[in-house]
Amino acid sequence: MLCISLLALLVAAAVGYAVARSITVPTSQAVAVALRVAARDLSGTVVAGTNDEAAQLLKALHGMTKSLVTVVSSVRSAQRELGGRRWADRDGATQLVQQDGTPGRQRSADGLVRA
Repeated sequence: MLCISLLALLVAAAVGYAVARSITVPTSQAVAVALRVAARDLSGTVVAGTNDEAAQLLKALHGMTKSLVTVVSSVRSAQRELGGRRWADRDGATQLVQQDGTPGRQRSADGLVRA
């Protein structure tokens, strides 16, 4: 009887350990991804080996990171296209100011571009 009780205790401990690991390991990975993104590091990869809720969270974080990479790339590309030009706002109209300070195209408050 004592052997059966000890065996049941060991099985319960093993199942408890497995359940705890199935929760804490993916949660720790999700926290690591979130901290990496918060530190502006979008280069990491996320691996989710299962299909449970924790894996879905990891997959969502991976999708978010990929989307952020796309947004940052788009912003950098737009910045390169604009170069040294800057926008000035005057009387409700947005005006593109050339590098030499002369006015360029002007966009009125209604969104129309005027030369």
